[in-house]
Amino acid sequence: PINPLKLLAEMEARSPTLPDALASGSPTLVEFYAPWCVSCRESAPAMMRLERRFTGVNFVVCNAEDPRYAELVRLFGVDGIPHYALLDKSSKLAGTLVGEVPESVVESSLVALAADRPLPYGAEGAPGGAK
Repeated sequence: PINPLKLLAEMEARSPTLPDALASGSPTLVEFYAPWCVSCRESAPAMMRLERRFTGVNFVVCNAEDPRYAELVRLFGVDGIPHYALLDKSSKLAGTLVGEVPESVVESSLVALAADRPLPYGAEGAPGGAK
C-alpha cells in the first residue's frame, strides 16, 4: 500500500515554487496540507492522479505547518485543511476549495481552469471577489 504522507512529501518535493509556477503562464493549483490531516492523506492518491492527468496545470504542494510556507498560508487565508487555491493562467485566484472535497469536484475545477473557463463551484472567502 502507498504511504500517503510519503506521497504528499514527494509531491511537495517535486512541485515548483509558487513564483516559478506563476511565471509559467499556466494555471496553478496550490494545495495546502498538514501531516495530521486525515482528509489530506486520504486524498493524496487522487491528487497524484490529477497531477499526472493535468500536465498543463502547475501543482504547488505546501505543508501548511512548515514555517517556510507561513507567508503563503497567510496570503491565501488558509484556515482549513486541505485548502486548494486555484489560480488562472494570469495568476488571479479563480476559486478556493476547502476541506474534504470529492475528487470529481477538484477534477471539474481543473478542467475549467485548464480551459480558461469559470470554475463550476464558487470560491469561499476568496480575496479579490473571485467566484
